[in-house]
Amino acid sequence: MLAYFLAGPALFVKIESIPLEILFANVVLAVTSGSTFLLEALFEKSELSPGLKWMIILLFMLTAMQCVIFNYRLPWFDVFAVPPGW
Repeated sequence: MLAYFLAGPALFVKIESIPLEILFANVVLAVTSGSTFLLEALFEKSELSPGLKWMIILLFMLTAMQCVIFNYRLPWFDVFAVPPGW
């Protein structure tokens, strides 16, 4: 879920509108749920279908993209911020 959620700050830099941010969070939740149900069904069969291969490739590409982008600028929310008092 974090890979999908961090795609927003990586691609859109900052979502200024609260309703758009809520919409994006709900879309991420739906995509994450769909991915989870697909993984569950495919792992029960223990075979790599084309859908699973594409989902693994997508997650790898999202993670690699986020690693590169967030090396140069942090997302607008404080997941990576140093907590106060440290």
